[in-house]
Amino acid sequence: MAVTRLSALVYSGLYADTRPTPVPNGTTYICSDTGNWEVTNDGGTTWVVTVTGLANIDFGTVPEDDFNAAADLAFNTAIPASNVADSVNDILLDQVKPRLPGSGTIAVSTDPATALASGVYKRQAGVNQVFQKAITSAANTNGLVTIATVTTAACLIKSIVVKAVTAAQADLTSAAVKGGASQAVTFISAVTAAKANITAVDQQVGYTGIVELAAGKTIVMDVQGTGATPVNLLVTIEYEAAVDTGYLV
Repeated sequence: MAVTRLSALVYSGLYADTRPTPVPNGTTYICSDTGNWEVTNDGGTTWVVTVTGLANIDFGTVPEDDFNAAADLAFNTAIPASNVADSVNDILLDQVKPRLPGSGTIAVSTDPATALASGVYKRQAGVNQVFQKAITSAANTNGLVTIATVTTAACLIKSIVVKAVTAAQADLTSAAVKGGASQAVTFISAVTAAKANITAVDQQVGYTGIVELAAGKTIVMDVQGTGATPVNLLVTIEYEAAVDTGYLV
């Protein structure tokens, strides 16, 4: 059987026939007796088998529909586990079974449900996050109570709200909110967070702005009072990671 040119980049013939040359890179040679498909990327000098065992069809005489059916069969054939580096099959196999990142290939993506549950999505830089902390320390703590710690990477603090959960914060004098090294940042002052401003249910004071805190830095409440009655306050912080993976805990 003579080698038949089916299209600009496709030839058909017997396995023993001499392959055409010179031909464009990417040309396919179909062995009608063995069912193998071969591709050349060096003008026809070397031919690499990309599909094996395709149906024994004379591609020079069959109707177009049969040729298309044969092509469908080829594309439905399992890709061999081992392929020539950078061949079409090697690239396709890499798409189906991604390799580890860093090898110049496609990385395995995280399952969306798992990523959402673990906080991967919401901890990306620029994605809004919300943190809440109940404060129930004694009013006469007269010192700092940790509200949140910046974890893994820097975060931008956008707003803070201190709300009274119950009425009459007995014995409380003030509940200022501060942050950073040595409490360098005052988010809500003692004057603003005085008992008179957070003494009724849902009465609240707040801060709005933008402050960057590095990983490891804290946001604290300076609880000042005259007696041991526990306060009942809820602190809500709106923030976002300045660098991927940043969050408050």
